[in-house]
Amino acid sequence: MVRTGAPMGTKGISLFTVPKFVPDAGGAAGARNGIKCGSIEHKMGIHGNATCVMNLDGAKGWLVGEENKGLNAIFVMMNAARRGSAWACRVSA
Repeated sequence: MVRTGAPMGTKGISLFTVPKFVPDAGGAAGARNGIKCGSIEHKMGIHGNATCVMNLDGAKGWLVGEENKGLNAIFVMMNAARRGSAWACRVSA
């Protein structure tokens, strides 16, 4: 998520996808993108999920959805993931 020079607060956040490899003309994985892990965060609490600082120096990314609507888009995805997790727990119980 990136602020794209728009209003302050959550309304100015846009969502981008930045792949590890830039797709070539045929859609296959091409050259490595400029995204790299800068450092691992040392945190308290849950250690099952690693958190890190991502450096995007020279990386190529694509806007997902509308500009300045990134927070809305990420919550749509998160709500779908929550329903999927709840369904998986119910089915396996």
